[in-house]
Amino acid sequence: MTIAVPEQLRLDPARATQAIAEALRQQIGTVLRRSGLVVAMSGGIDSSVCAALAVQAVGRARVLGLALPERESDGESLALAQELATQLGIELLVENISPALAASGCYARRDAAIRRVVPEYGDGWRCKLLAENGGLDGPWRPNGRTAGLSA
Repeated sequence: MTIAVPEQLRLDPARATQAIAEALRQQIGTVLRRSGLVVAMSGGIDSSVCAALAVQAVGRARVLGLALPERESDGESLALAQELATQLGIELLVENISPALAASGCYARRDAAIRRVVPEYGDGWRCKLLAENGGLDGPWRPNGRTAGLSA
């Protein structure tokens, strides 16, 4: 199937990439007066594109990747971030933020909010935000129940 794209939405990827890299160089060097970038890398598409653009803009020696996993992060995400950092030739620092989230009460507040919707939600349960008609492919409670919240 062919999809018609209006002229104003057509894009030359190479030119767009160069324009973004140039804008980053301008902002980093001239406006912010910095020599490099720190890019939070989750292992997902968005942060991967940002890291690659940063390397194109200022070079691999001036880009630092930062991974911030927490106790409920999928280990695959960190593996993907590490793989991309290796491919880009940048350093990746990993800082587990679970202790900070727990100490600031983030997990407790989240659990309390879920209990307002699912009163039986308890220790050992996992949760996942599900999009409508998104299925129930999330982490399961040992007895087969999960607290799925629809978005």
